Amino acid sequence: MTRIMKSILSSSLVVAMLLSSCAQNDTEQSSSSVGGASSTGTPPVVDAENPSWKIDTSPVELEWFVGYDWATHTFNPEANVFDKFTLEETGVTINWSSGNLEKLNVLISTDSLPDIVTYDVISTERLNMEDNGLYTH
Repeated sequence: MTRIMKSILSSSLVVAMLLSSCAQNDTEQSSSSVGGASSTGTPPVVDAENPSWKIDTSPVELEWFVGYDWATHTFNPEANVFDKFTLEETGVTINWSSGNLEKLNVLISTDSLPDIVTYDVISTERLNMEDNGLYTH
């Protein structure tokens, strides 16, 4: 069970990192350039040897809610090889929280959703989030 959970969480982390790196705020103006990307709309230079996630490893904290109260994990790079790899290679620290769907409903209703939410795909909470523009895939 632990191996399956770790596989799911690591896959979710990879997807989250890909999605967060693709997301851009069109109204934000920046003079910096990472990996060939610029604020002028120039597409980034794709470089397989130096992907952007390796170029910019500045510290980032992600809030991640898991909608299963049995899922407990604490980000601990000293004791967990995956957490250590994530922190060293990407600069990402994950602040995990978990709870039942009632807790997720409170997060939704108080507009305090974390950066990443994991829950059952057939849950009514997913439909609620879609209907209110809170869910993207």
